[in-house]
Amino acid sequence: MLHLYTSSAVSGAAYDAAITVAGYENRDSRSTAEAEAGLRDALGAFGSDVTVEWVVTAEAVQVRVTGQAPSTMPAAWAGSIGLTIDKTVTVRSEEFR
Repeated sequence: MLHLYTSSAVSGAAYDAAITVAGYENRDSRSTAEAEAGLRDALGAFGSDVTVEWVVTAEAVQVRVTGQAPSTMPAAWAGSIGLTIDKTVTVRSEEFR
């Protein structure tokens, strides 16, 4: 159950971060850094343990978040059943005309 909750939280935080960057007029390293800080903050303590990768183009914003999900199982068991979280969210960039 903990893995399901963490996976859902990562999906939501990644989506919010991608939408935030897509809404910026200038999508640059500053906008992704601000959105990434919000993503990590939304994930609490787990946010410091994830890897965040960005791909920003004129048409879309993509964020990939990976990390080892927290578990109440012994570490040897958790690692063997693959509790890795790997979420990728892509949103279109839209501009007013």
